[in-house]
Amino acid sequence: MNDELCFEPMDLGTLLDRTFKIYFRNIKLLLGIVGVSYLPLLVFGIFFAIFFNFFDESITASEDIVGPVIILFAGAFGFIILYWLSMTFAAAATCFAVSKRYLGEPVGVMESFRHVSTRLGPLLVAQLIVGLIVGVGALLCLLPGLFLLVAYAIVIPVMTLENVSSEDGRTRAWDLLKNYRWMTVGILLLLGFISAGLSMGVSMFFQVGGLVLQGSENSEMLMVIMMILSQLGSMAASILVMPLNGIATTLLYYNARIREEGFDLEMLAENILGSDERGGESPYNADAY
Repeated sequence: MNDELCFEPMDLGTLLDRTFKIYFRNIKLLLGIVGVSYLPLLVFGIFFAIFFNFFDESITASEDIVGPVIILFAGAFGFIILYWLSMTFAAAATCFAVSKRYLGEPVGVMESFRHVSTRLGPLLVAQLIVGLIVGVGALLCLLPGLFLLVAYAIVIPVMTLENVSSEDGRTRAWDLLKNYRWMTVGILLLLGFISAGLSMGVSMFFQVGGLVLQGSENSEMLMVIMMILSQLGSMAASILVMPLNGIATTLLYYNARIREEGFDLEMLAENILGSDERGGESPYNADAY
């Protein structure tokens, strides 16, 4: 087996290095997964931005604001729900695809979606409960919230790759990372800074288009265009950076299993047996990394 694909324990530097290798060598697959998952969110966001512009005008022209306000809050609530669905679906599909590539197996966008669709219910429940737990911890004090965020960082990989319930998935994620909290903090912080920089750069690129149009005489149309460009910039940035987090948490999951459960020896045994059955051909694909 290629040394680069050896299932060995990873330190922080190795994990970060492999995260970017997987990202760039599978960028079409990963951006396809996240892009398709985010498409409904993009359409809804653009529609909501346009509606908000006309809503602001209706407030100015009419004294009756109850109806428009109700519609506005309903739209905001719908956006939150759709965001939750899209984020969970994209994260789980990315995790599945990364796992297949990590194990040297071929995978496509539709295969990833089909797998996640069979686990979507428990995944949504787990994400909702973890979000509430982390949110309450953050409200009580920032540090408990951050600790819980780190402790449950691999809930999506566990729920996607193992046939467990929402409760068992949360417990297993907690147990797997109990000895690797600081490594998880390190990788999430580093990727957070990198993602923030990339997001700012992409968003500014789209905002330049709005600045170019500032000389337009049609201020109403200009406002709509700038809102659309803002939505496009925000979505493009999210699509570009989200796979990094999915890759990192998947590798954290496998690293914990390698260290705690001897997953490397298990896969090595399967590799040797599989090679014997195929006349010495290895099942692992060096291009995965």
